[in-house]
Amino acid sequence: MDICGCGLTSVQVQLYKENGYLVVPDVFVPAECGAVLRVYERYAKPDFRGIMNLERGFVEYQEQDADGNEKVERREVLADDSLAVWSMISDHRLVKILGILQLAEVVHLQSMVLFKRAGTSYALQAWNPHQDNAYPQADYGMYITGNIALEDHTVENGGMYIYPGSHKEPILPSVKVKSFHEKSGKSPGHCVEVPSRYQAVDLEFKKGSVLFLHGNVIHGSRSNESERSRAMLLVPYGTLGISKGKNFVPGRIAQRKEACLACGHESWKKAVRCRRFT
Repeated sequence: MDICGCGLTSVQVQLYKENGYLVVPDVFVPAECGAVLRVYERYAKPDFRGIMNLERGFVEYQEQDADGNEKVERREVLADDSLAVWSMISDHRLVKILGILQLAEVVHLQSMVLFKRAGTSYALQAWNPHQDNAYPQADYGMYITGNIALEDHTVENGGMYIYPGSHKEPILPSVKVKSFHEKSGKSPGHCVEVPSRYQAVDLEFKKGSVLFLHGNVIHGSRSNESERSRAMLLVPYGTLGISKGKNFVPGRIAQRKEACLACGHESWKKAVRCRRFT
Protein backbone atom coordinates (compact mmCIF):
# COMPACT_ATOMS: atom_id res chain seq x y z
CA MET A 1 0.00 0.00 0.00
CA ASP A 2 1.19 3.49 -0.92
CA ILE A 3 1.75 5.23 2.44
CA CYS A 4 2.45 8.78 1.32
CA GLY A 5 0.98 9.35 -2.12
CA CYS A 6 4.45 9.07 -3.62
CA GLY A 7 4.60 5.38 -4.42
CA LEU A 8 6.40 4.30 -1.25
CA THR A 9 5.16 1.19 0.57
CA SER A 10 5.61 -0.02 4.14
CA VAL A 11 7.61 -2.97 2.77
CA GLN A 12 10.08 -0.57 1.15
CA VAL A 13 10.44 1.40 4.38
CA GLN A 14 11.23 -1.80 6.26
CA LEU A 15 13.80 -2.78 3.63
CA TYR A 16 15.51 0.58 4.08
CA LYS A 17 15.64 0.07 7.85
CA GLU A 18 17.15 -3.40 7.43
CA ASN A 19 19.58 -2.73 4.59
CA GLY A 20 20.47 0.95 4.84
CA TYR A 21 19.53 1.70 1.25
CA LEU A 22 16.49 1.76 -1.01
CA VAL A 23 16.01 2.22 -4.75
CA VAL A 24 12.70 3.88 -5.63
CA PRO A 25 11.99 3.74 -9.38
CA ASP A 26 10.22 6.38 -11.45
CA VAL A 27 10.42 9.23 -8.94
CA PHE A 28 11.21 11.43 -11.95
CA VAL A 29 10.28 10.95 -15.59
CA PRO A 30 13.04 10.72 -18.24
CA ALA A 31 12.26 14.20 -19.60
CA GLU A 32 12.91 15.76 -16.18
CA CYS A 33 16.23 13.94 -15.91
CA GLY A 34 17.26 14.96 -19.41
CA ALA A 35 16.48 18.63 -18.75
CA VAL A 36 18.58 18.74 -15.58
CA LEU A 37 21.44 16.83 -17.20
CA ARG A 38 21.54 19.39 -20.02
CA VAL A 39 21.85 22.14 -17.42
CA TYR A 40 24.91 20.49 -15.92
CA GLU A 41 26.42 19.83 -19.33
CA ARG A 42 26.43 23.58 -19.99
CA TYR A 43 28.85 24.07 -17.08
CA ALA A 44 30.95 20.94 -17.55
CA LYS A 45 34.68 21.04 -18.14
CA PRO A 46 35.98 19.05 -21.16
CA ASP A 47 36.99 16.21 -18.82
CA PHE A 48 33.50 16.13 -17.25
CA ARG A 49 34.72 16.22 -13.67
CA GLY A 50 32.11 16.60 -10.92
CA ILE A 51 30.17 19.82 -10.30
CA MET A 52 29.12 20.88 -6.81
CA ASN A 53 26.27 23.10 -5.54
CA LEU A 54 25.09 24.49 -8.88
CA GLU A 55 21.71 25.34 -7.28
CA ARG A 56 23.45 28.14 -5.36
CA GLY A 57 23.96 30.23 -8.48
CA PHE A 58 27.64 29.57 -9.15
CA VAL A 59 30.07 26.70 -9.59
CA GLU A 60 33.72 26.44 -8.66
CA TYR A 61 36.45 24.37 -10.28
CA GLN A 62 39.67 23.49 -8.51
CA GLU A 63 42.68 23.91 -10.76
CA GLN A 64 46.45 23.91 -10.37
CA ASP A 65 48.76 26.57 -11.76
CA ALA A 66 52.12 25.90 -13.41
CA ASP A 67 53.80 25.71 -9.98
CA GLY A 68 51.32 23.16 -8.68
CA ASN A 69 49.49 25.61 -6.45
CA GLU A 70 45.76 25.11 -6.08
CA LYS A 71 43.49 27.82 -7.40
CA VAL A 72 39.72 28.13 -7.69
CA GLU A 73 37.92 29.17 -10.85
CA ARG A 74 34.42 30.52 -10.21
CA ARG A 75 31.67 30.67 -12.83
CA GLU A 76 28.26 32.26 -12.43
CA VAL A 77 25.19 30.16 -13.23
CA LEU A 78 22.16 31.44 -15.12
CA ALA A 79 19.19 31.96 -12.80
CA ASP A 80 16.95 29.60 -14.76
CA ASP A 81 19.58 26.88 -14.54
CA SER A 82 20.05 27.10 -10.78
CA LEU A 83 16.26 27.14 -10.34
CA ALA A 84 15.88 24.02 -12.51
CA VAL A 85 18.33 22.10 -10.34
CA TRP A 86 16.75 23.37 -7.12
CA SER A 87 13.34 22.31 -8.42
CA MET A 88 14.55 18.71 -8.70
CA ILE A 89 16.40 18.75 -5.38
CA SER A 90 13.34 20.12 -3.53
CA ASP A 91 10.70 18.16 -5.47
CA HIS A 92 7.72 17.27 -3.28
CA ARG A 93 7.89 13.59 -4.28
CA LEU A 94 11.46 13.37 -3.09
CA VAL A 95 10.82 15.33 0.09
CA LYS A 96 7.89 13.11 1.07
CA ILE A 97 9.96 9.96 0.76
CA LEU A 98 12.84 11.49 2.71
CA GLY A 99 10.51 12.53 5.51
CA ILE A 100 9.14 9.01 5.84
CA LEU A 101 12.55 7.35 5.82
CA GLN A 102 13.88 9.81 8.41
CA LEU A 103 10.65 10.03 10.45
CA ALA A 104 11.33 13.76 10.67
CA GLU A 105 11.47 17.01 8.73
CA VAL A 106 14.37 16.93 6.30
CA VAL A 107 16.61 19.75 5.06
CA HIS A 108 18.90 20.08 2.04
CA LEU A 109 22.64 20.36 2.65
CA GLN A 110 24.50 20.41 -0.68
CA SER A 111 24.66 18.69 -4.08
CA MET A 112 27.14 17.19 -6.51
CA VAL A 113 26.76 15.72 -9.97
CA LEU A 114 29.07 12.99 -11.21
CA PHE A 115 28.90 12.45 -14.97
CA LYS A 116 31.01 9.31 -15.47
CA ARG A 117 30.93 10.48 -19.09
CA ALA A 118 31.92 7.63 -21.40
CA GLY A 119 35.34 8.06 -22.96
CA THR A 120 36.65 10.55 -20.39
CA SER A 121 39.31 9.96 -17.77
CA TYR A 122 36.83 10.57 -14.95
CA ALA A 123 34.61 7.77 -16.29
CA LEU A 124 37.31 5.32 -15.29
CA GLN A 125 37.21 6.28 -11.63
CA ALA A 126 35.99 3.60 -9.26
CA TRP A 127 34.99 4.94 -5.85
CA ASN A 128 36.49 3.19 -2.84
CA PRO A 129 34.15 1.53 -0.34
CA HIS A 130 33.25 4.41 1.95
CA GLN A 131 30.60 5.88 4.25
CA ASP A 132 29.12 9.21 3.21
CA ASN A 133 28.86 10.31 6.83
CA ALA A 134 32.65 10.13 7.15
CA TYR A 135 32.62 13.64 5.66
CA PRO A 136 30.05 15.65 7.70
CA GLN A 137 30.40 13.52 10.86
CA ALA A 138 26.71 14.01 11.65
CA ASP A 139 24.99 12.37 14.61
CA TYR A 140 24.01 8.79 13.79
CA GLY A 141 20.89 8.48 11.64
CA MET A 142 20.58 12.17 10.79
CA TYR A 143 22.38 12.08 7.42
CA ILE A 144 20.86 10.61 4.26
CA THR A 145 21.59 11.05 0.56
CA GLY A 146 19.19 10.99 -2.37
CA ASN A 147 21.05 9.86 -5.48
CA ILE A 148 19.06 10.73 -8.60
CA ALA A 149 19.81 8.68 -11.71
CA LEU A 150 19.94 11.10 -14.64
CA GLU A 151 20.85 8.16 -16.89
CA ASP A 152 20.51 4.38 -16.62
CA HIS A 153 22.94 2.73 -14.18
CA THR A 154 24.43 -0.72 -14.79
CA VAL A 155 27.45 -2.65 -13.57
CA GLU A 156 29.10 -2.13 -16.96
CA ASN A 157 28.80 1.66 -17.02
CA GLY A 158 30.17 2.27 -13.55
CA GLY A 159 27.22 1.45 -11.31
CA MET A 160 27.27 1.39 -7.54
CA TYR A 161 27.67 -1.47 -5.09
CA ILE A 162 26.35 -1.57 -1.53
CA TYR A 163 27.08 -3.58 1.60
CA PRO A 164 23.56 -4.22 2.96
CA GLY A 165 23.23 -3.83 6.72
CA SER A 166 26.51 -1.97 7.14
CA HIS A 167 24.62 1.19 8.13
CA LYS A 168 24.40 -0.30 11.62
CA GLU A 169 28.12 0.36 12.03
CA PRO A 170 29.46 3.61 13.48
CA ILE A 171 31.74 5.73 11.33
CA LEU A 172 34.61 3.34 10.72
CA PRO A 173 38.32 4.21 10.54
CA SER A 174 39.24 5.18 7.00
CA VAL A 175 42.10 6.24 4.77
CA LYS A 176 41.35 9.87 3.93
CA VAL A 177 41.30 10.51 0.18
CA LYS A 178 40.58 13.67 -1.78
CA SER A 179 37.08 13.15 -3.17
CA PHE A 180 36.25 16.23 -5.24
CA HIS A 181 38.24 17.39 -8.26
CA GLU A 182 40.85 14.84 -7.40
CA LYS A 183 43.18 14.06 -10.30
CA SER A 184 41.72 11.71 -12.87
CA GLY A 185 43.01 8.19 -12.40
CA LYS A 186 42.71 8.46 -8.62
CA SER A 187 40.04 6.53 -6.70
CA PRO A 188 38.03 8.89 -4.49
CA GLY A 189 36.15 8.07 -1.29
CA HIS A 190 37.52 7.79 2.27
CA CYS A 191 38.39 4.09 2.04
CA VAL A 192 37.20 1.81 4.86
CA GLU A 193 38.12 -1.79 5.60
CA VAL A 194 34.80 -3.58 5.18
CA PRO A 195 33.96 -6.00 8.03
CA SER A 196 33.92 -9.56 6.68
CA ARG A 197 30.30 -10.12 7.74
CA TYR A 198 29.06 -7.86 4.94
CA GLN A 199 28.89 -8.84 1.28
CA ALA A 200 28.71 -6.41 -1.63
CA VAL A 201 25.63 -6.24 -3.86
CA ASP A 202 25.74 -4.53 -7.27
CA LEU A 203 22.85 -2.20 -8.05
CA GLU A 204 21.26 -1.48 -11.42
CA PHE A 205 18.41 0.98 -11.92
CA LYS A 206 16.81 3.14 -14.58
CA LYS A 207 16.89 6.85 -15.30
CA GLY A 208 14.48 8.65 -12.94
CA SER A 209 15.10 6.26 -10.05
CA VAL A 210 16.42 7.55 -6.73
CA LEU A 211 18.82 5.60 -4.55
CA PHE A 212 18.42 6.58 -0.90
CA LEU A 213 21.48 5.86 1.23
CA HIS A 214 21.78 5.91 5.01
CA GLY A 215 24.79 8.04 5.88
CA ASN A 216 26.67 5.12 7.44
CA VAL A 217 26.05 2.42 4.82
CA ILE A 218 29.24 1.30 3.09
CA HIS A 219 29.20 1.62 -0.69
CA GLY A 220 31.34 2.40 -3.72
CA SER A 221 31.17 2.33 -7.51
CA ARG A 222 32.66 0.51 -10.49
CA SER A 223 34.79 1.94 -13.27
CA ASN A 224 32.94 2.88 -16.45
CA GLU A 225 34.77 1.39 -19.42
CA SER A 226 31.62 1.14 -21.54
CA GLU A 227 30.32 3.43 -24.28
CA ARG A 228 27.41 4.61 -22.12
CA SER A 229 27.54 7.44 -19.59
CA ARG A 230 25.83 7.22 -16.22
CA ALA A 231 25.29 10.68 -14.74
CA MET A 232 23.98 10.91 -11.19
CA LEU A 233 22.92 13.88 -9.06
CA LEU A 234 24.01 13.15 -5.49
CA VAL A 235 22.10 15.19 -2.92
CA PRO A 236 22.94 15.05 0.79
CA TYR A 237 20.00 15.77 3.09
CA GLY A 238 19.63 15.65 6.83
CA THR A 239 17.15 15.72 9.66
CA LEU A 240 16.27 19.29 10.67
CA GLY A 241 18.93 20.54 13.08
CA ILE A 242 21.68 18.26 11.75
CA SER A 243 24.22 21.09 11.58
CA LYS A 244 23.89 21.69 15.33
CA GLY A 245 25.58 18.38 16.11
CA LYS A 246 28.76 18.86 18.14
CA ASN A 247 30.91 17.06 15.55
CA PHE A 248 29.21 18.32 12.39
CA VAL A 249 31.64 19.43 9.66
CA PRO A 250 30.33 21.98 7.10
CA GLY A 251 33.35 21.34 4.88
CA ARG A 252 35.71 23.85 3.28
CA ILE A 253 34.59 22.94 -0.25
CA ALA A 254 31.18 21.35 0.33
CA GLN A 255 29.95 24.23 2.53
CA ARG A 256 27.06 22.17 3.92
CA LYS A 257 24.20 24.42 5.01
CA GLU A 258 20.66 23.62 6.08
CA ALA A 259 18.14 24.80 3.48
CA CYS A 260 14.40 24.53 4.12
CA LEU A 261 12.38 22.02 2.09
CA ALA A 262 9.12 22.35 4.01
CA CYS A 263 7.99 25.79 2.84
CA GLY A 264 8.17 25.34 -0.92
CA HIS A 265 10.82 28.00 -1.51
CA GLU A 266 11.42 28.62 -5.22
CA SER A 267 15.19 28.96 -4.89
CA TRP A 268 18.06 27.77 -2.74
CA LYS A 269 18.88 31.33 -1.73
CA LYS A 270 15.42 31.76 -0.22
CA ALA A 271 15.40 28.29 1.33
CA VAL A 272 18.71 28.77 3.13
CA ARG A 273 17.44 32.07 4.56
CA CYS A 274 14.06 30.69 5.65
CA ARG A 275 12.74 32.68 8.60
CA ARG A 276 12.09 29.40 10.42
CA PHE A 277 15.86 28.95 10.67
CA THR A 278 16.55 32.34 12.22
